[in-house]
Amino acid sequence: MISLLKKMLLAMLPLTIILLIWQAAALTVLLVRGVAFPTPWETLVRLVNLAGGDRLSNHSLWVHIVSSLQRWLIGFGIAAILGIAYGLMAGRVSWFEKATAKIP
Repeated sequence: MISLLKKMLLAMLPLTIILLIWQAAALTVLLVRGVAFPTPWETLVRLVNLAGGDRLSNHSLWVHIVSSLQRWLIGFGIAAILGIAYGLMAGRVSWFEKATAKIP
């Protein structure tokens, strides 16, 4: 039982350290520059509110997530098409493969 508890605490240690650094950075920015930098707690509260229906730039969080996923999928699709086209071209045309083989 103690071994399991110890493993759980060790697993949570990196996240705890990151959150403490974040909290310290937020307080330092506020004290040094006078600019509000969100703490981990404020960020969590805002995320919960956004997930619950609050608006961000006149749209829900879900609209922003879908837009981001669309952009990501379009970029991935373009990269896949170009990569497959390059691979087919390099596999079929020897001079093309030789000409582009030295690209680092």
